[in-house]
Amino acid sequence: MDILYVEFNTTALKENLINVTQAAIPNVKISDFQSKETAIEFCRNNLIDVFIISLDGFSNEDGGNALIIEAMGYLQEIINIAPHTPVYFIGSSELNIQITNQLLSSSHHVDVWGDRASSPTIKVLSKDDLDYLLQELIQISTSLIQLEGITINSGGTMLSLSPVQKRILRIFARKFKGKRCYVKSLDAGLSGSRVLQLEIKDMNDASRVHAIAKLDDIKNIDIEVNNYYQDISRLPVRAYAPQVGTVKGETSNSAGVFYRLLKPSDVPLFKVATMDDDRATQVVIKLRELLDSWYSNSPIEIISIGSIREKFLSNQEVSGLSEKYNLDWIQEIERIEVNARKSCIHGDLHGENIFVSDNNEPVIIDFGDVGEGHSVLDPITLELSLFTHPSVREKLTWQPDLEISSWQNLETYLHDCPYSNFIKECRNWSYSIAGDDLAVNAGAYGYLLRQLKYDDVDEDLILKLLLSIKESILS
Repeated sequence: MDILYVEFNTTALKENLINVTQAAIPNVKISDFQSKETAIEFCRNNLIDVFIISLDGFSNEDGGNALIIEAMGYLQEIINIAPHTPVYFIGSSELNIQITNQLLSSSHHVDVWGDRASSPTIKVLSKDDLDYLLQELIQISTSLIQLEGITINSGGTMLSLSPVQKRILRIFARKFKGKRCYVKSLDAGLSGSRVLQLEIKDMNDASRVHAIAKLDDIKNIDIEVNNYYQDISRLPVRAYAPQVGTVKGETSNSAGVFYRLLKPSDVPLFKVATMDDDRATQVVIKLRELLDSWYSNSPIEIISIGSIREKFLSNQEVSGLSEKYNLDWIQEIERIEVNARKSCIHGDLHGENIFVSDNNEPVIIDFGDVGEGHSVLDPITLELSLFTHPSVREKLTWQPDLEISSWQNLETYLHDCPYSNFIKECRNWSYSIAGDDLAVNAGAYGYLLRQLKYDDVDEDLILKLLLSIKESILS
């Protein structure tokens, strides 16, 4: 257990508190500071379980107004770094109600440690309440010991999870009375977030829950949760994995959101597509039906190809790629206008974000990019990600021969392709909701251009596809 204690004036309180805490809690580590700046810097670089702040060192002029301003400023810095870490302020027994209420105004009720019970993140105590504080610290220590007893198991795979990410997984597991957390990575390192498949088991080795975890900073997780309630709920319930909880990283600015999978046999659509073309095609057909309420009866706008591309890349990024790969035709392409349908879209509908059940029912996950966009981008992403996503491209046994065919001509483009029906169904879906044929090309252009900013892509294939799409647009 790691406690950060701050006291600006040396008093007997510090020595007394440290002594009784160390006597009551084995292996507790207390880092004490007399400088606010030093304490904040330490907080940025270390995992802190509890903050204890003595108010003795704050100014108490102007009836406590200066103390409020100074203490609130310090509290805000802590919240910015570790929003849900428990904070205990200790003041004199004469601490006025205005100061107490002001400090408590930033408190939240959170299940910090997975105890399945919420508690306030900020408490204001007097020096007479040290026995109460000690009992609180003992309870937190007990929760931390139980958390650390939950094992993270990956079957020998290197997951490269940070201590904070592991703690978020343990907190989630503890909420479900889990003792073991089995983890499989579903991400490919394309962003700062982590997407993981979990199975939580209890002490009797019984499965408690199968879930998908999305780990990111709190801001992005809050966006995803908001998207879930605002836009995902418009879809049929069977279209998406139900949310089963969030964990806000109590000792950092990290968080996790968790979605239930019905069975451990549910697999990503990419895996289905590389093994059974007909089955994958049926999944796409069902997915079209499930997501139709997003796209149907949505307006079509006249918009430039460059404006559609902005979903994927900034103008500055495009300029850099154009120079690097001698794509001197980009400006000509991007000025062309198309008729494009605008609606709610998933925004990242690749095959790892679609899980498939034993009876071929698709379920979508990962809602961080859900929002308004051009409808065609979803099916275009699904089609082209088969060749570009790191989790699947090395498993493919076929690539298009763009020397003898164009991306537009599916009959020759898909010659001897073992995934032909899957690709055809994705393309048909694109044409059905795009707005016009040029909008399909525009979506493919934007998606493929973005792939060139990644270091591990097949540049030759991407550039050939881009040139083929360019010719289709200009023909």
